[in-house]
Amino acid sequence: MNFILVVITSRFLGAEIRGEISLVVLALAIITLISEIIGGPATVYLIPKTNIKPLLIPSYVWGVFASLIATAVLSMLGYLPKGYEVDIFLLGLMSTFKVSNNTLIFGKKKILEVNLVHLLYFVSLFFSVLYFIFVDQQTTLKLYINALFISSLLALILSTFFLIKNNEGDSYFLKKDNFLILIRNGIFNQLSNVFHVLTNRINFYLIGVTALIGVYSTGISFTEALLLFSGSSAGILMAEVANEKSATRSQRLALGLAKVNLIICLFGWVLLMLLPQSFYILLLGNEFEDVKLVLTFLGPGICFISYKAQLTHYFSGKGKHYINTIAALGSLLVNIVFAIFLIPQFGLKGAAISASIAYFVSLSIAVGFFKKERIIATSFLFPQKEELNLVRKKISEKFGLS
Repeated sequence: MNFILVVITSRFLGAEIRGEISLVVLALAIITLISEIIGGPATVYLIPKTNIKPLLIPSYVWGVFASLIATAVLSMLGYLPKGYEVDIFLLGLMSTFKVSNNTLIFGKKKILEVNLVHLLYFVSLFFSVLYFIFVDQQTTLKLYINALFISSLLALILSTFFLIKNNEGDSYFLKKDNFLILIRNGIFNQLSNVFHVLTNRINFYLIGVTALIGVYSTGISFTEALLLFSGSSAGILMAEVANEKSATRSQRLALGLAKVNLIICLFGWVLLMLLPQSFYILLLGNEFEDVKLVLTFLGPGICFISYKAQLTHYFSGKGKHYINTIAALGSLLVNIVFAIFLIPQFGLKGAAISASIAYFVSLSIAVGFFKKERIIATSFLFPQKEELNLVRKKISEKFGLS
């Protein structure tokens, strides 16, 4: 649905508005990432040890501060569409609460409930945008802001209901030792996520021109649609590793999923490459003729990330967030260095090339750390029978087929 929205907003609103939407979405992503220092994936590691209640207050309080700080800084830097600062703060606040709820629910392995929240969010966003464009005939950024308010509120209400349903624990106060673990893991984990997001999105700010940002972000959306299975399976992997006692099984599952993800992503990218440039112009409009150029040079990087996503969540599930931080920081620094030289000379092509190089560096660092600690003798390049059997078993369990 998000992918279709990218197509519709590109086609009917143009590259300029598409660029403004991308800046809003990026701002909300940054707010959410900062809030997840305390209310994010790092809590998954603690839930089996503390349960949900003690993690609620620190998650919510930090979410408020994260929304205030991030909105203020982005506004001062001029990275927000003018006149929408208050809207973005309120949307960010709802997003931080929703993400905190989802993470706590997720830590109890309530995958279906988390997915229902995500589904409600995108379904309501999807139909709200369609209504504002085709029925209300709106053509400004405001229509997308209003749609975000509707979808965020509905998703927040549902996630709160599920949270109350699963709320467990003896006290609302976190022990000092666990709080220090939460802070340490949260900082390392979220620094990794912030660096990862900025590796590609920082090119928005380096490109500078809103219309070109719209074209580039649309190309990113096409390639990142290939990560649908990777993103879903990576989250499940983190919860499995956090609760799995066998290191051998955890490593086999991580490698098996990584290889399946790579095959799926590579196949999807080839299909995108087979489509002619005229198809993308017909689909999106004349302003988006360079979308295939972005797809061509960003595609390899997305394939690298599809593999690396499993290693990232494997390390998160083991509580080794510092490894992800090192890999993501290396990736960001490499991207900045290459982008500074390539974007002025090659434009959108340069932005895509620099991002792909950065993703390769990130994958290489993650693989290096994984090889140091692995206790199973298996190839990184070819799927092994034991890995595929374990992946098949886990998927069957999630769908109730075993």
